Amino acid sequence: MHKNIFFICTIFFIIHTQLQAQVSEGDIVFLRINGSGNDEIVFMAMDFIPGGTNIRFTDAGWTGSAFYANEGHISWASPAGGIAGGTIVTLTAGNTTGFTSSGALVAGSSASTGTLSWFAGTGTNNFALRISCTPQGEQVLAYTGTVASPVFISAIYYYASSGLWGYSAVNASSTTNIPTGLTFAYVLIGTACNPNVQIDCSLLPEPPASSDFFSAANWTSSTTAYTGTISTDCNDIILPISLLQFTALTYNETIILKWTTSTELNSDHFIIERSNDMYAFESIGNINAAVNSNNIQEYMFTDDAPHTGINYYRLKQVDINGDYTYSDIVYQKINDGPNSFHVFPNPVSSSLNISGNIFSPSAVLRIINTQGEIVFESLYLTDNISISHLPDGIYILQIQNTISAQNISFIKSE
Repeated sequence: MHKNIFFICTIFFIIHTQLQAQVSEGDIVFLRINGSGNDEIVFMAMDFIPGGTNIRFTDAGWTGSAFYANEGHISWASPAGGIAGGTIVTLTAGNTTGFTSSGALVAGSSASTGTLSWFAGTGTNNFALRISCTPQGEQVLAYTGTVASPVFISAIYYYASSGLWGYSAVNASSTTNIPTGLTFAYVLIGTACNPNVQIDCSLLPEPPASSDFFSAANWTSSTTAYTGTISTDCNDIILPISLLQFTALTYNETIILKWTTSTELNSDHFIIERSNDMYAFESIGNINAAVNSNNIQEYMFTDDAPHTGINYYRLKQVDINGDYTYSDIVYQKINDGPNSFHVFPNPVSSSLNISGNIFSPSAVLRIINTQGEIVFESLYLTDNISISHLPDGIYILQIQNTISAQNISFIKSE
């Protein structure tokens, strides 16, 4: 019988992995840019953004290899704990001079969530969203990294006429090339000198893709600033589940599956599917989902009867409406005898002996405590390990190569 383990944090043989999510192209989309009155930038997270992530914004033109040097930049830091996909963030300038002035953030400039600051070392000209008529326009470019080595994630260029992308040294602060590296997350909007632009969420398909937010046909412009709440149609794109991690580990003759979600919206359950050829999958179990959550959720499932050889797994993520998506495929190997091993004596007081064949000359040996911490690690060069220095308790001995790992428990007792 398969063992379903739901939200268990005390399973001692799982090694903790620190998740490092990175923001990439299209992970934020612009919803509104106001240049009338106090400048305003409104954007939406398309996926979970971890706490402390820094995203920079500037109206400096991109020459094709560098920013126009004199413009100011601002930096937005996501709040502790991060923000869920679908979260709308509003950045508001402190007064009509813009976000920055003379190399500093204008007093009163703020973010609806997270924190806003001047990006130190950038230009002293005002970061101010103004537009002049042909041939000048205005742009807002979003990136991570540094000014010298930006990684662009989103861009909007609203021009005084239908216009074209292109940087001009004559109008350096109000023209731009398409930022390097962007393949879809940029939009050019003809605004007839209007300094305010906003996505019309009612024009988006259901559900919209990220690319729909970068179609000029879905944008409107105005001579006066847009106000009010952005339509909820805009965040209908959020998937029921944002999966951060899905892994498989062997434990004795079983395989442990573990997955982590950052957000869940109307999620109902997970179906765990297994295959021995990566084509024909069968259902081997179900686990209820958290329904709605903006917090990290951890799930586990134990396959007690895996096939000998390589086992492939995927998750079928089902929402309350019956819609579903599949995860990436992970795999793990169950060895057929030759690579099995045993330890003795057990319990052991000082010297642990290993009996059996190693996986390969490059196999790694680890001892893991009940907190999931690796307390010993080395190449598997000897069949005898001194454990006299370890506190009494239960441990896992793991031998791992590049394909799979085998684990066996033992007790240290004086």
